[in-house]
Amino acid sequence: MKYYSSLLIVLLSVVALRAQILEPVKWDMHSEALGNDEFQLIFTATMDPGWSIYSQYTSDEGPVPTSFNFDAGAHYERIGQVEEKGKKKEGPSELFGGVIVIKFPSGPVVFTQKVKVKEYGKPITGYLEFMTCDDERCLPPTEVDFSFELSASAVDSKSTGAVEAPSSTKEADTPQRTSRPSEVKTKSTAAATPGPTASSPTTELPPSEGKILATARSIQAKDVAEGLLQPVLWGLQVDQLSEEIYQLTFTAQMEDGWSIYSQLTDDNGPVPTTFYFDGEGYERLGKMEEDGDVKEGPDPLFGGVTVIKYPHGPVTFTQQVKVKDAQEISGAIEFMTCDDTQCLPPTEVPFRINLAPLQVQIGDQPLAATPEAPIMSEAVDNFYGGLDIAAVNAEPAGLCGEEEVVATTRKSLWSILGLGFLGGLVALLTPCVFPMMPLTVSFFTKTATSRRKGITDATMYGVFILLVYLLLSIPFHLMDTIDPDILNSI
Repeated sequence: MKYYSSLLIVLLSVVALRAQILEPVKWDMHSEALGNDEFQLIFTATMDPGWSIYSQYTSDEGPVPTSFNFDAGAHYERIGQVEEKGKKKEGPSELFGGVIVIKFPSGPVVFTQKVKVKEYGKPITGYLEFMTCDDERCLPPTEVDFSFELSASAVDSKSTGAVEAPSSTKEADTPQRTSRPSEVKTKSTAAATPGPTASSPTTELPPSEGKILATARSIQAKDVAEGLLQPVLWGLQVDQLSEEIYQLTFTAQMEDGWSIYSQLTDDNGPVPTTFYFDGEGYERLGKMEEDGDVKEGPDPLFGGVTVIKYPHGPVTFTQQVKVKDAQEISGAIEFMTCDDTQCLPPTEVPFRINLAPLQVQIGDQPLAATPEAPIMSEAVDNFYGGLDIAAVNAEPAGLCGEEEVVATTRKSLWSILGLGFLGGLVALLTPCVFPMMPLTVSFFTKTATSRRKGITDATMYGVFILLVYLLLSIPFHLMDTIDPDILNSI
């Protein structure tokens, strides 16, 4: 019987230890079809506050670098190396004796690997290895297995309606829809929207005489998912200036405190705002022009890299195109948004433009063109900063006037105390506490000279534990300025 009791205690202790294992890094893995049997494998690491992971290129004299190990196979081919993107910090680390390390002190951190599939039906497998540390300790290197099962149908749906760019210089410089957010190096300043080259002369615009032949606009719908941050919304307005010339105006509106970044900002920091255009039934005239209250300077979020950003909206991006035939113009806007303390992952917003009849769509709200377009001054009056006033009034983001206040009853301190007591009783059944109960009881019963003495010692032991936590909690009840996490920091 003693053997089985000891075995039970050991098993419960193992469960208790497993319940306390630290897992400060979570990985998300998915794939993105690029077309022509090519895929982007995307690995995203999210760390708990205070924890870091290390770059692939950090010195192996210190921490273990993050590495990706792919199982060999003839059914696929890797294109290039694994690219990494995130808030990077380089400097000496006291944890490793002053060795210079390259780490990501906060997430998300995105790693991407481009592959070309030669034979579908076989998964691409392997494992990644990483090490994570906080300011005082490091966890052992951890391996995480991965497996990607790619299908040809994903490539076919991605490629539907897409036309390969011709080999001319102009089209080769134009960013294609197949680029991904993590491949920031492909989005240099020239990637924004290149100007005409010698092989593609500029088309002169005919005078519009202040009139617009037709116009259409659409506003991105706000996602109503609970807890989802969406501080930037886009609007798209298309104006037909002549039989062949159209003007595309993209307008970004940001919530207070949030910024987006210029097409011309250094891609060593945030992801520049980039516009991708698909199809070949049109010609882009000149560069994408941007306008807004711009600010340039070092940004502490990106290690002091000089950035060009728009700290508030509206921000407008304007592109003129010459249409060769009435084909659909489609593409996506890629952008990153940050406030003073955090950045959201790069986001893509798709758009579509039908020319006959003129319709536009950004996000999932298409709006048809009006039969007779207003003159430019009227269009501006009805489209403040890219937002349709009628649409905003119909579905406001919040109430600006009087709002009904719902009264809520506060719980008394005695009820809170009772709930805390009941929670403590439930906590006795957890695997961290329950195995210790027989050991504690046997300690007092066997060391005491009498039953009364054992009960007295046990009672004093419990009272002193209660007093320790009660006295520690008093300052937090009396002073609101004390940091609730100060004891955890100590």
